[in-house]
Amino acid sequence: MPEANVRIAAGDVLGWEAFPTVGHASHHVSYLRDGTLLAGDACGVRIPPARYVLPVCPPPDLDVEAWHATAAEIRRRDPDRLALIHFGVHEDVGEHLDGLEAELDRWVERAARGMDVEEFSANARADMGPYADSFDSVAPLWQSYAGLQRYLEKQAAA
Repeated sequence: MPEANVRIAAGDVLGWEAFPTVGHASHHVSYLRDGTLLAGDACGVRIPPARYVLPVCPPPDLDVEAWHATAAEIRRRDPDRLALIHFGVHEDVGEHLDGLEAELDRWVERAARGMDVEEFSANARADMGPYADSFDSVAPLWQSYAGLQRYLEKQAAA
């Protein structure tokens, strides 16, 4: 792509405030206007009517600390609602972000404890309850497990 056609998504983009929301992925950007945050996967996956929030953790560049910083930045901007790509619009912003961060930390702890992909997936599915098949079809748990393993390997090497 010609460099002249590349523009960093920051500040005002077509009337939306664009800002980096890294952690899930290093290239991620969210957009805020009139109290609505277009969050992509930075705020995880939620499948109504479930209250569960799944942190999508695919490789290669999951960064847990950056994701927590992103959650703090979203809280600082105080949106009224989160518009999630997976799925819907949710107005319980604080509760949603609390669930995202708690589950992210739980997943990291489980992976760090040495769970294999089968045990990790079984535990995550139990947390999801009757919605486990839906969550796993949208954000396959084996992919998040691989991302968590890569993150932990990079942490150990640092």
